[in-house]
Amino acid sequence: MWMREPLVHFALIALVTWWVAPHPDQGTGTTGSSKESSSPGEDREQVKETLKKRLGTEPDEASIDQELARIEERGWLLEEAIRMELHQGDPEVEERLLNKLGQVVLGALPAPSDEQLREWYRNESSKKAERTVAFTQLFFPRDSSEAEVEKQIAALQAGGDQNIPGVRVGRVASARERGLSRRLPPQVVEHVLNAPLMEWQQVRGTNPPLVVRVDQREVGSLKPFEQVRGEVKGDWERHQRREALRKWIRQSRENTP
Repeated sequence: MWMREPLVHFALIALVTWWVAPHPDQGTGTTGSSKESSSPGEDREQVKETLKKRLGTEPDEASIDQELARIEERGWLLEEAIRMELHQGDPEVEERLLNKLGQVVLGALPAPSDEQLREWYRNESSKKAERTVAFTQLFFPRDSSEAEVEKQIAALQAGGDQNIPGVRVGRVASARERGLSRRLPPQVVEHVLNAPLMEWQQVRGTNPPLVVRVDQREVGSLKPFEQVRGEVKGDWERHQRREALRKWIRQSRENTP
């Protein structure tokens, strides 16, 4: 997986620290943990000004010291979380990291013209009409054997009760296709969008074991461009960043011994 390469891994550490640790211009009272961008004195002044805006009064030295310590601790914790690869397997976190990396690699995107967006809208049918899906999930205990899961699936297919001891039931009454990709692992999204209706099946590659029945799936009606212009613009920007990342990956691999 390309995210394991040293160059990319280093970039992700820097980016997640920048992304999660708020900055003073966001009005949150933190300045980031980088020691290279400013001297300790400058950091202290920035924290002092931010605390002053937040509290509405002049902060004392103890409050400034406490905030600086919190910033440093937060930076170390974020770096440790990335080192432990806790971001992997979390689609939302990984997507946000990749988006941030794309912004750094590509820089500020020029605003697309109306003509560019309309062409994107015409060529990308999935952006015009998307599917909605309803499904039921059964989350089995992590130590469930393959034989136990298959036995329960057979019982369910024969009309057995969904309330199985030790198994958690989750129901999604209606979810849009685009929302699914941001909330669920890729293999689960693929399953609920393509599996036969009303059949209990195990989703392969999940741990703990997950069994899903797709209850309903419908294709939405075509939406006018004016109604979905914002979504189309977001998709266009994500595509541009993905392409820039692919180019950057190729160049990084070529330049890495």
